[in-house]
Amino acid sequence: MKLRATMTSAWALLTGLAGGWLILSPWALAEQPTGQALTPATQSAVFTGLGLVVLAVIGLVAVFVEVVSGLRPAGAPVHAPRAAVARAGQAAEAPEFETTLVALAQALVADLASSRPADDAHVRSER
Repeated sequence: MKLRATMTSAWALLTGLAGGWLILSPWALAEQPTGQALTPATQSAVFTGLGLVVLAVIGLVAVFVEVVSGLRPAGAPVHAPRAAVARAGQAAEAPEFETTLVALAQALVADLASSRPADDAHVRSER
């Protein structure tokens, strides 16, 4: 699956670049006179380039669909189960969680307060 997705992505990239070049080439190579109606050659290049860009987008969509469909059988969750979301909400409301956060905040404040005078002395010695 990885090889196929890689090859399809590479194909889509090259096709998109070729299409982009075909769209821009009449102006980049100065084949289209400025301010005039599109020549038949310019129209042909632009519409062919648009077709290639559309094919490239279809290829990228195909790669995305293949990768996502390959992840489902491998056990990768596509979305979080509702039971897990409910458990996470209950855990955030637990009093132990709040107590732990308060203790952590107090420890951080104490650590910052103890390191601040040393930082001020260091700044003063540099001046």
